[in-house]
Amino acid sequence: MPNYQCYVRGHGGKEVQMQPPSDNAAIDVITVGQLGCTMSDQVADELIYKHYTFEKIKESIDKNKIIYWTNNQRNKWYNNHVLQYEKPNVDINQYASLNLNLALDGDNSIGGQCGLFYWNELNSSLDVITTLGHKKTLFLSDILKTLKYILNENDTIQLFWTACMSGDNWPGSGKKVSFNPSM
Repeated sequence: MPNYQCYVRGHGGKEVQMQPPSDNAAIDVITVGQLGCTMSDQVADELIYKHYTFEKIKESIDKNKIIYWTNNQRNKWYNNHVLQYEKPNVDINQYASLNLNLALDGDNSIGGQCGLFYWNELNSSLDVITTLGHKKTLFLSDILKTLKYILNENDTIQLFWTACMSGDNWPGSGKKVSFNPSM
């Protein structure tokens, strides 16, 4: 019973829509933060390229390696070395319970390919499932349809949403998932 770890790479788009009730499938979507937050490219890339599991993300949050802070809190750290932050949520949602259709946007400026990837344990490599061109959008519903076709009986997939969740350039009180700068 293979358990596939899949990751998205790109920027979280702002076009979140309601998603109709989903079918049952052995796919869980794992998110860090909350709707409207941004995620640093460094955190996203580490989660992807070091193929973090749910447990490893949770451990990194518990050890305050991955934090959640506002732009003002970040400025206080860099200006005065006053560190204030919260612990981001890490959630697992089953395919059938998803109600928001997150959007993923391709962006050449982050370097490397954008799209949908999976950790290939046999080859110890991150393999491409779908690439996403610059300024193109891929919705969570489309990603889930693609993943459903990969599933064999008794397989499971964990999809890590390693992108912003409808965040817009980290404004004022918006929060960002980042690494703790004091570590």
